[in-house]
Amino acid sequence: MDLDKAIDNRFSCRSFLDKKIEFETLKKLFDSCIKSPTAGNLQDFRFIIVTDEGKKKEIAESCLKQLWMCNAPVLIVIASDLKNLIRFYEDRAEFYAVQDTAAAAQTLILKATDQGLGSNWISVFDTNVISRVLKLPDHVKPYVIVPLGYTKEQPQEKKRHATETFCHFNEYGNKQHGKDVFPILKYQQEKPEEKKNIFTILKEKFSKK
Repeated sequence: MDLDKAIDNRFSCRSFLDKKIEFETLKKLFDSCIKSPTAGNLQDFRFIIVTDEGKKKEIAESCLKQLWMCNAPVLIVIASDLKNLIRFYEDRAEFYAVQDTAAAAQTLILKATDQGLGSNWISVFDTNVISRVLKLPDHVKPYVIVPLGYTKEQPQEKKRHATETFCHFNEYGNKQHGKDVFPILKYQQEKPEEKKNIFTILKEKFSKK
């Protein structure tokens, strides 16, 4: 599966088949995850692979009782070992830990999609419960939980705001730009049925040069 297809097919899965994920498949996920960027290349992320049913239930209970998580054959808890981050970055350590684990989580989810797996991103949980259940040392803190499994669901197309909604040029709030570089406003004025995806427009524009 190419990257664009993985991005398009990714969705938040809450229903999983009763089918085991082979270790070789999991290893492929983590082989990709460890290539994610980290502050200072300190590689502080840690992955706790949870398959024990009792632990999965305790974890799901701590995530505002999202018990559907128990149906996933595997829960991946993504944590950060803060020791080196604190050593090098002091009071900014946790700021970077959040970014590093988030980058790893996104890589994990996209690679999982590539491998035909469903996933979800859970970031609401009782940190103390997770740390106790997984016996995390004080310098290791959990940030993201990713339920993984073969999905019963199919991705449904979701409405997304137009790309130009999120783009600002040189400073926040500035929607003005050189149309030869990023021709957004011109196409904002078209009728909805005439609009093309902005990236299709760009591809057509530059392929003519």
